[in-house]
Amino acid sequence: MLENEGNYSSRWAAITSILTKIGCVPQTLSSWIKRTEVDSGTRVGVPSDIVDKIKAPERKVRELRQVNEILRRRPRILPRRSSTARSNDDKIY
Repeated sequence: MLENEGNYSSRWAAITSILTKIGCVPQTLSSWIKRTEVDSGTRVGVPSDIVDKIKAPERKVRELRQVNEILRRRPRILPRRSSTARSNDDKIY
């Protein structure tokens, strides 16, 4: 798409001409193009690989918080004592 952009009056005209061929909304295609430009260094921004490295720990923390919340809400099940186990009341004197 970027190679043929000069054949159109504007970037938006190029985007809308391609939409029918790939079947997506203009905003999606526009964001893909911008992301490609950032990743290739032709546009200012944070590249995808750096964004992924930043988001990975955040995602892990979010998952761990969800697990902790689930564990907090789970009813606590106490271990069962064996029927042959002695209690403190069964002391032999």
